[in-house]
Amino acid sequence: MTRFENWDSHFLELMNMPDERLIIQARRSQTQGRRLFNSGSKNNPYLQEQEHYIEVPIDIHPSSFVPRVMSVREQIAREFVIDLDLIRIFNDQSKFYSCIVPLLRTT
Repeated sequence: MTRFENWDSHFLELMNMPDERLIIQARRSQTQGRRLFNSGSKNNPYLQEQEHYIEVPIDIHPSSFVPRVMSVREQIAREFVIDLDLIRIFNDQSKFYSCIVPLLRTT
């Protein structure tokens, strides 16, 4: 038995999950790259290179995630239908040309 018996079981489970907040910690050097803090010039020899950490909170809302995933799924399905139609058209054309080319060679 699998955890998700139907294709939509996972989405139904996500709809009932509580919101969460993740804290991402990023390291920024004071004197390298884009300056994060105003603490003197970049080439000042008296400033010690210090690493600064910034924390970026990210709110996760599982219930709002589900409709976005479903809309992407619908868009992929629409594009797939178009792609299948193109494959059918090209297949029909190749069958047509495979019948015509031998006839053209004999004339």
